[in-house]
Amino acid sequence: MGRSFGKIDDCANLDEIIKDLLNHKIICWHQGRSEIGPRALGHRSFIGLADSVKMRWRLSMEIKRREPYRPVAPIVAEEFLEEFFETKQKSPFMTFAPKAKKKTIRFAPAIIHSDETSRIQTVSIEDNPIMHEILIRIMKAQGVPILMNSSLNIKGDPIVDSPEDTLNTFRMSGADVCYINGKRYDK
Repeated sequence: MGRSFGKIDDCANLDEIIKDLLNHKIICWHQGRSEIGPRALGHRSFIGLADSVKMRWRLSMEIKRREPYRPVAPIVAEEFLEEFFETKQKSPFMTFAPKAKKKTIRFAPAIIHSDETSRIQTVSIEDNPIMHEILIRIMKAQGVPILMNSSLNIKGDPIVDSPEDTLNTFRMSGADVCYINGKRYDK
């Protein structure tokens, strides 16, 4: 619904994105139109593997510079929702926090709240084909179609909008790499 700053290069660097994620890099992710409101919906996000509490701690403390107890949200491929969460209700706008299943708690602990729920975002191929493809490839590599996701901002700043905002946040944060509409940036 927000402003757009060019089109994403249709997965030109998808193999590199997957490699970065599997190497436990936390990514500044900027694609397509910006979100409206206080949630990261996979267009202006910090993303990373959800396979350890250490990843959540790193995202919260080192990168976003916020309290370590603050939760991060999962992005999950829509067709695997019921396999990993106790719900059938799709949630493309992070409006529900269902209970996580035991396998999710075990294999994606970074996105589990203290009450064993998660404020999920479901992603379909129609809504966000690139993020969906990333989730499917992560599923093939690790058995879990889930990434941790948090808004692309550091403590005290608004969620970024423009590519310039994204690069500034990338430089000021402890994130490892940045992708803007498919183009990779290093520090």
